[in-house]
Amino acid sequence: MYVVESKGGAIACMLLSLLLLGTWPAILTLLERRGRLPQHTYLDYTITNLLAALIIAFTFGEIGTSSIDKPNFINQLAQDNWPSVLFAMTGGIALSLGNLATQYAWAFVGLSVTEVITSSITVVIGTTLNYFLDDKINKAEILFPGVGCFLIAVCFGSAVHSSNAADNKAKLTSFSNDYEDGSLNLENGTPTKEKAKFGTADFLIELENKRAIKVLGKGTFIGLAITFFAGVCFSLFSPAFNLATNDQWHKLKDGVPHLSVYAAFFYFSVSCFLIAIILNISFLYRPVLNLPKSSLKAYVSDWNGRRWAFLAGLLCGFGNGLQFMGGQAAGYAAADAVQALPLVSTFWGVLLFGEYRRSSRRTYVLLVGMLSMFIVAVSVLMASSVRNQTTLTTIPKKLTSQLKNPILEQSSKIPIVKLLRHWNGSHSTLAPDRTSFSMSCQQLVNVYLLASHNLKSVHPSLVFALDTLFNGILELQSPMVRQHNYPVFAWVKSNHPIRFPFGSGFGCGHPDFSRYINCSSGILQFSTGTGTYTISSIDYASNTLVIADPLMSTCSSMQNSGSFTLDRGSPFSIMPDNIFVLVGCSTTSPVFDRNADFCDTGSGLNVCRGLYSCKGVTGIGLEPNAPISTCCVYDPAMSLGSGYGLNLPKLQCSSYSAIYGFGGSEGDPMKWEYGISLQYNGSYYSNSCKNCEDSGGVCGFSGSDESFACKCRNGVNTTINCYGRGYGWSGTSRHKIQTPLTIGGFLLSWMVVAFL
Repeated sequence: MYVVESKGGAIACMLLSLLLLGTWPAILTLLERRGRLPQHTYLDYTITNLLAALIIAFTFGEIGTSSIDKPNFINQLAQDNWPSVLFAMTGGIALSLGNLATQYAWAFVGLSVTEVITSSITVVIGTTLNYFLDDKINKAEILFPGVGCFLIAVCFGSAVHSSNAADNKAKLTSFSNDYEDGSLNLENGTPTKEKAKFGTADFLIELENKRAIKVLGKGTFIGLAITFFAGVCFSLFSPAFNLATNDQWHKLKDGVPHLSVYAAFFYFSVSCFLIAIILNISFLYRPVLNLPKSSLKAYVSDWNGRRWAFLAGLLCGFGNGLQFMGGQAAGYAAADAVQALPLVSTFWGVLLFGEYRRSSRRTYVLLVGMLSMFIVAVSVLMASSVRNQTTLTTIPKKLTSQLKNPILEQSSKIPIVKLLRHWNGSHSTLAPDRTSFSMSCQQLVNVYLLASHNLKSVHPSLVFALDTLFNGILELQSPMVRQHNYPVFAWVKSNHPIRFPFGSGFGCGHPDFSRYINCSSGILQFSTGTGTYTISSIDYASNTLVIADPLMSTCSSMQNSGSFTLDRGSPFSIMPDNIFVLVGCSTTSPVFDRNADFCDTGSGLNVCRGLYSCKGVTGIGLEPNAPISTCCVYDPAMSLGSGYGLNLPKLQCSSYSAIYGFGGSEGDPMKWEYGISLQYNGSYYSNSCKNCEDSGGVCGFSGSDESFACKCRNGVNTTINCYGRGYGWSGTSRHKIQTPLTIGGFLLSWMVVAFL
């Protein structure tokens, strides 16, 4: 499936979504003003809205190859992901109710004001919910002032509606016609020889006679009540979609991948379609707001404006899809910037429908104030966007092109590559003669991979011959490979060797680690409730690993950080030799409590001075060599190893830095080793796993009880080992039998190649 990975791509999606979502309401408003029943229009609209979701799902959702952690759309339809499906469908119901309500609100309140109020409520409620669901990846100090601007815009919008209603009433007082009950029609209205001008009383009366929903004489409360109801519905659909795709409440079973944007959008649109069909068919026979009755037969035969309604559905469907695609990369809170659609809707409202023409100065002042607040609020909201942590690790273009090479794909399965990966992780422990041998084999592999990459085609027999040769090398050197307790997981490309208790996907490694360690696009990642982090290094001998927080401050780059917390009950703990430095702290921060001694006032001061001497401090609003009164080398009474992490909002600090080593240069913060060192529980390794690995298998688990399973290279899973199951040989006679066969197979293969 296609994934938006850059902030620029996310903003492009949001801007295009803004245009589409701001245009389709104008089309439905135009049809209502021409007299088409809103029930007919909405039924047409919802059909193509679902069609747009299907198009997105079967195109973008099927791009590329499906994987365990990123399955394509069709693959997800058969997965046990009903909790996420229900969240997505709940969001669809909320959106359908909101859209249905706004269709009536446009007639009473006007297109511009309706969109302003509903969008503002959506941001105030929905964006606040999304901020916490997104693990606070957006900048709160920027995000919430923007939310405040939206609240002001709501007040301005309500005032604009009241003022404009008073203006219209003043225009109509000069007419003796009884318009208060909405009974005017074209025959007994005031005739004009010329087309009525926008904003005049003649125009208002002519519009009232043409439109489907009669509004003159109705109180302002009705329109505002419908508008506020729609805004509340809109505010819930985006957080529901966020829960569907990210599973922040951990409702999915272990090993079940999160619902993709495309699968979630499909279920979202299906529920939106179903609720719209049910409600609008009932409204045909039991209309609201004194609309005339209709029927299914009348709807089917009503082709007046149907094409426009179909277009509106497509625009809305593609607009929502782009919003959700952008939300994965920029955060759903910032993706709600598409709620700036009133800027587009106001343009159409003034241009097409003449809204606010010939209104009072008070109305114009309020209108300008409302739109000004919107421009400021949307700018602030988009400025709060940061790229989602799950998309920060990407493969270099050169490496990506190599991985797409089918020859390299095949060569990655050759045992010499597995052997090389093992040497990369453990060559420092080898004897000198074996180290030199590993270097020679590494050069051989490099030559082979380079040749494979440059040759346009390689005969399958040659690949088989090389495979046979490398199998022989692996078997002959197997004692060296097996001297390490944790052999490399052989079937996954990764930036680090994957060894037990870790695994590359569901069923691999130990089940207690499967939810924390995963491999995405060749990058090994560590996940907690506060985000996903790249694993910088793993030391299997000491059961430690180092993770890198991309938002953490270093000497070269300081920025506002998110919190870091380990999940309680996880098999990981923070190493006690980590140095955590809190920077940009408030003077009222609890870390400066003199009675608590949270800060190291000894050698820790040198660490603060070193960091504050860096040019990177400008990223948190400080100057190099600024006073260190806002810096704290965090040293609480309870060690971080048992305290699980840092809560920056609670500590009232802007950012943090973690140092696990000084690199031999304590005086040069540029050379310090930044990252968080974690220790994992290494007691999971057992004799059963060792027996499995000695036979060439990989330790994993299977079944609902997550019992031990030995996974063999030929696809067979056993409960013991892989001896006698395709790739395993029992006893010490294994090498006596396989070595001659390996050499014989190698010679036979090259003879075949020579004669072809």
